Amino acid sequence: MNIQNICTLSGHTERVWSIAWSPNGKYLASASGDKTIRVWSKSGDEWACFAEITDVHERTIRKVCFSPNGRFLTACSFDSTVSIYTLKDGEYKVFAILEGHENEVKGIHWDSEGTRLATSSRDKSVWIWELVDDNEFECAAVLQGHEQDVKNILWNPKKPTLFSCSYDDCIKVWIDEDEDDWWNTETLRGHKSTVWDMSFNNEGNSLVSCSSDQSLIIWKLNSSEKWEKSIILKNAHQRDIYSVDWNKNNSLILTGSGDNSISIFKELSNDTIENVSNIKKAHDSDINCVSWNPKQPNIFASCSDDETIKIWEIK
Repeated sequence: MNIQNICTLSGHTERVWSIAWSPNGKYLASASGDKTIRVWSKSGDEWACFAEITDVHERTIRKVCFSPNGRFLTACSFDSTVSIYTLKDGEYKVFAILEGHENEVKGIHWDSEGTRLATSSRDKSVWIWELVDDNEFECAAVLQGHEQDVKNILWNPKKPTLFSCSYDDCIKVWIDEDEDDWWNTETLRGHKSTVWDMSFNNEGNSLVSCSSDQSLIIWKLNSSEKWEKSIILKNAHQRDIYSVDWNKNNSLILTGSGDNSISIFKELSNDTIENVSNIKKAHDSDINCVSWNPKQPNIFASCSDDETIKIWEIK
């Protein structure tokens, strides 16, 4: 597999924690310890920053994401707040600031319909916010159950089910039983250390998780509608695996690690995972996030403690 670094984006002045593609694949947002968000786009043959959001958050911006229809750009911060923006006249304007968490907000994710936003925090809680009358957000539920920092959250793309992963080494599955009456229906255990990230396949019936224990686990939904471990790949990297993204177009699994490398894996039919490519020294420091372009399955991006973002192409 021939992978080329087609560009390196510089501009952030501290580590870049998170990147996210817009749903149409034309824009790439980045969030940094420098308290700014940058939005990058391609102008001709070159990628450049076309928008920068400053002076909104007081501390590190930990994660950034777009809503499914691209209307909202969303970010969360160590200042315990969540910011939501809309693009107007070529500039991103603050649409809402969500307050409620008692500590650093680490994770944000929109459901597939773009009407509910989940947030997770160092305060061990998960909040669910609903978009009301298309113009304001209300907290619909606060989920308690993790024993430690909740690192990330993820909605199932096909079902109204929420997954959260934590410093307590587990993944919890949450279901809305009846009108915002949420229940923790399953707790998935298998990792030996912090679970940093998760990603679904396109059908929503398989989940891959990554951890500080340097392993990947693929969980599958069985005939009883319960999640079970299907594949465990130990020593997938030499250090913590901070990010994982399952390509929705070709089923390749992308990982980024504290060993400064990026790997691509493929699930085989005999319940094994094959490493099909590895980019050693992809960055000069920890890789915090990797993400496939949703419209171009051969393009992906990465970001790092080295303050850069890189865009890669599989030739």
